[in-house]
Amino acid sequence: MQAIPSLNRTLEKGPRAKGMIRYSWKEGLPFLGKAHGGICLPQVFCAPLFKHPKDTGVSFTDDLIFARHKVGIFQLVVLLESLPDLKHARSALRGLRKQPRFYVLPEETTFILQDPQVNILEPNIGDDVFRLATADEFASNELLCRGRPVPQYYDMYQMKKDLHGMRFVIVRPDRFVYAACDTSAQLESICENIPKILGIM
Repeated sequence: MQAIPSLNRTLEKGPRAKGMIRYSWKEGLPFLGKAHGGICLPQVFCAPLFKHPKDTGVSFTDDLIFARHKVGIFQLVVLLESLPDLKHARSALRGLRKQPRFYVLPEETTFILQDPQVNILEPNIGDDVFRLATADEFASNELLCRGRPVPQYYDMYQMKKDLHGMRFVIVRPDRFVYAACDTSAQLESICENIPKILGIM
């Protein structure tokens, strides 16, 4: 089997060849099955699009999405196709300020641009905006890659692929997706119903 290149690559990937863990929805489970919930959110590499004196370059997305200072029960991730989408995405989050607090906090949102080629650093873009980073960028970061092998078969677009191109992603504290959607109206509806779905009204 190892003599066949395609099969050898599958063997080398191990469990990753089948993708991330995904639960099938059943009545009472704490995620929305019809809204792409139940999948473990893939972790990829990203880099900031803002100037910061303590910038270390490449980071793991999990470290940013679930940063220590964040207090929301769920975390919101917005996947941007282009930098101009940022303005529209921020406007779409205004309705969340009317939602029950501490479930999803719009001010804790992490924006991830799905374009590794955008390499500009803007001082006023906000410290919550990042772009995808390549495997080579990760491998060249001594702080992150020290003691780790160079990543193989890394797919920086895995998050977008597993979520079928959805723009807004609500993530549970255990890194599993609660729900994902594509419009601000869907997002507001999902957030409004979180207490009811979880039975904590």
